[in-house]
Amino acid sequence: MRVPFGVHRLTGKRYPFVVWEPSGIFPIATSIQAALVWLEGLEQTGMFDGGASTPTRTPLDTRQQEKSFSLRSPTTHLAFPGSIRAWCAAQDPLVVIGRYVVLGSRGQGCCPFGWHHAGGRDEHASFKVYTPGVPGGYCWYCYVWQQGGSVFDFLRYYYGLDVRTLWRQLQEGVIQ
Repeated sequence: MRVPFGVHRLTGKRYPFVVWEPSGIFPIATSIQAALVWLEGLEQTGMFDGGASTPTRTPLDTRQQEKSFSLRSPTTHLAFPGSIRAWCAAQDPLVVIGRYVVLGSRGQGCCPFGWHHAGGRDEHASFKVYTPGVPGGYCWYCYVWQQGGSVFDFLRYYYGLDVRTLWRQLQEGVIQ
């Protein structure tokens, strides 16, 4: 189990508090200060009474040893997922890649990466976009190049950026 604010042994970065959404797990904040602000929004409530089906409502001052926390308002999280895999899982590959490649009804189109095609251009629709087998997984393939990848990989090749630069630009909204 990873404890919030615990330190990762290899990277030295701290683990965030997270919330679970049907589309994945996301951090509640990008910094410790922002997480502390979020924690201030928590309200102390009573615990359940030893197996009863409804919560026991007794004054908190008489029950100091029984403390629990719940949110006052619905959970909100950053609009931007905390990992590349989570970001990819939140994207529709046909929509994102379709902004850069004209795709047919079956997700086929001409590969935009011309360096591996004769004459520097794909003339035969050797590029295919599909729904990934696992959330955030591979979703495109070029049959000539025999290369594929995730939505993130596509954007990395398309813009010619390294992983860190592309991730930062996605977070900043430079690339959408």
